[in-house]
Amino acid sequence: MSDPTAEALPASAADSTPPSSQVEVRRALAAAVIAVPGVVRLEPTLSTAGPRVLLRRDPTDGLHLLIRAGSAEVDVNIATSTTHQARAVTHQIQASIASTLTTHGHRPGAVTVSVLTIEAS
Repeated sequence: MSDPTAEALPASAADSTPPSSQVEVRRALAAAVIAVPGVVRLEPTLSTAGPRVLLRRDPTDGLHLLIRAGSAEVDVNIATSTTHQARAVTHQIQASIASTLTTHGHRPGAVTVSVLTIEAS
């Protein structure tokens, strides 16, 4: 039997939960970026999606994730709306990406956000 007077020790995410898979993290990052007000879509390029973008789009096209040496680097390309300031949108994206990486057990490294187009809504 367990001792009801024993104090429960807090579980640390870093100690008990392994980092999420790269596919799972990419999907979570894409969803986090799209959820930021002012983001119209992820904007794929040949470097983030390759020739596959011509055949079939993936929801994570436009996002590049590199996990190495304990940190995660993210490069994301977006289209924004004219109803929001592009600079403010990019700052919100960077904060959202850092939070999402931490939630998935990765230390945020460099986060680069490029606005490839600004569209009227």
